[in-house]
Parts: sequence; structure tokens; C-alpha cells
Amino acid sequence: MSNTLPDHGFKIAGQRFGQRLRQLRQINKLSLAALAESAGVTKLTLGKIERGEGNPTLSVIWKIANGLGVPFSSLLNQDMQPQLTRFNEQADVTSPDGQFV
Repeated sequence: MSNTLPDHGFKIAGQRFGQRLRQLRQINKLSLAALAESAGVTKLTLGKIERGEGNPTLSVIWKIANGLGVPFSSLLNQDMQPQLTRFNEQADVTSPDGQFV
């Protein structure tokens, strides 16, 4: 069994990351040049990431988060809204032996 993502899954993840980066940059009303300067990465790198063409390292993602003034995890989360489940609507979770967990 392989632990790697299929190529298309990796590409989609990169595109989503780029969309999230662009969204946060625009919310903060930053140009690519302004974010590049505050993050310490090149404008070219940011542009490639936003278009889903880049493969940023953790170090670059960390710099971008700092440049945006947001937590590292906010770049990785698409849905920042908490999920609400009412007690009587939650699914039952059982262990393989049929006992409730």
C-alpha cells in the first residue's frame, strides 16, 4: 500500500493552498509586492504558489504566514467555521468489537 497522494490529489491541494493564500492576501489588502517584502520571499514565488504552480516548503509557508500576520494553520484551513453538531444529532461511534467508545 502506498502512502503517497495521487498526482491529481497533490495538484488539487496545491491549487487550494494557492487560492487560500490569495484570499488571505486580498482580505489583508496586500499586493504581491507588499506581501513578498513583509514575508521575505520573492513576488515570483508568491505568484507561482497562488496559481497552484509552486511547491512551497514549510519554511516558505511559515514566512508567508508571518508576513500575513496569521497563524500558520490558517493557511492550511479552507473552512475556518466550526462545525456544530447537536447532541441528539451526533453519530454513534463504536469500536470494532461493537462497544461504544
